[in-house]
Amino acid sequence: MLGLRVGWLLVGNERVASARIQGLAMHRELRQRGIRSEILSMPPSFDTRLRWKAPRRWFEAIGRRREVLIFQKVESSRAVRYARLARRVGTRIVFLQADARDSAMYRVAHRVVVSSSELARLLEPRTPGKILVIEDAIDHPRDVVAMPGDRREGLKVLWIGARANFDSLDRIRPVLERPGFRDLRLVTVSDHPDADVVWSTEAARREIADADVAVIPTLDTPIARAKSNNRLTMLMGAGLSVIASPIPAYRTVVESGRNGYLAESPEDWAVALTALRDPEARRAMGEAARQSSWTRFAPEVVAGRWESLLEELVGRPALALAGERQRVQPEH
Repeated sequence: MLGLRVGWLLVGNERVASARIQGLAMHRELRQRGIRSEILSMPPSFDTRLRWKAPRRWFEAIGRRREVLIFQKVESSRAVRYARLARRVGTRIVFLQADARDSAMYRVAHRVVVSSSELARLLEPRTPGKILVIEDAIDHPRDVVAMPGDRREGLKVLWIGARANFDSLDRIRPVLERPGFRDLRLVTVSDHPDADVVWSTEAARREIADADVAVIPTLDTPIARAKSNNRLTMLMGAGLSVIASPIPAYRTVVESGRNGYLAESPEDWAVALTALRDPEARRAMGEAARQSSWTRFAPEVVAGRWESLLEELVGRPALALAGERQRVQPEH
């Protein structure tokens, strides 16, 4: 039996984190479930514009009986026009947003999907339709596993992040410069020019496997507080002990002292770093982190939430759809 047909319009390719985590990973999982998911647009680098120029191609895409179109941060004026055309023939529109700002897509989409409750709260006054929170899946395979050693001195402290977040390290550098922590080795993986390791998926996974502790300080801004938990779950999913700032998305994941630490003040960071010098404490916390994160954020688990949304939008189980609508012909 033919399944529901879903089309994705992504903001980038595998190198763009949000496209990889929210788009490509969910596309693959949905196909595993028998849903006819297709990538319709995937630029080679980050681009929120829709590059299709001919209305004929819009109608061709619409006419292939796609019940749902998902715009992953794609929100140009051309994308809005395409979404409106699709709505006219009964296609359901989903807009995936990751930023606390206005977008014309809010008024076109049947559902706006975000990856944190704090972002949903910030967007609620700007969005006339329903907002749904679907948290991101873990951004690496299960076989990416940290192998922390038994050392107590000279620990490798790992930070992974985009260049826009590099200044957040200023929150913990003073702690690392204290006499009691000068033996710790901070390794940064980023596209920032001052990073120790240039970011790539392979480099990130290599550094995770060799790290003892991971840190995620965040900036104290509304934008930072609305971020998703994907950096956290990426590190926890590999079995690392993570110390993180207590933004809302992290508070829902970390049970401080059991599967990670939440640290706000310099003393909080110092206490957590001191506790994690103990290799047995790192090992126990890493195991708890890995188990709790994969239980809740495995790609197949998150895909189940997407499937539930698709079924809600079309009004029946995804696999029961047989593509009843007729092909749409372009107007002349």
